[in-house]
Amino acid sequence: MPKLNDEERDEFLAKLGVIMNIATVDGDGAPLVTPIWFVHEEGRIWFTPRQHSEWLKHIRNDKRIALSMDEPDLPYRKVVMRGTAIIDHCLLYTSPSPRDVEESRVAA
Repeated sequence: MPKLNDEERDEFLAKLGVIMNIATVDGDGAPLVTPIWFVHEEGRIWFTPRQHSEWLKHIRNDKRIALSMDEPDLPYRKVVMRGTAIIDHCLLYTSPSPRDVEESRVAA
């Protein structure tokens, strides 16, 4: 399969229902791969861990991650990347009556 260009990649990453696999490394150097939801926004991959998730503990200790997203049907597109996670805490507002909700997000 030919490599996706930037436009094709962004179109695929915007597709609803695509699951991302995140690979992290534990304290002993063993890998852990976990399927999670993600959002592609502003040229970054954003995802929200649960507070006590094992893979979040790994990221806090070792920021190196690998990500993969693929589809099971034609045209069998995929995106694979390696990088460093950044833990970002943000404040979200809900409508119609705004209320503060603190959320941790991770960007890659």
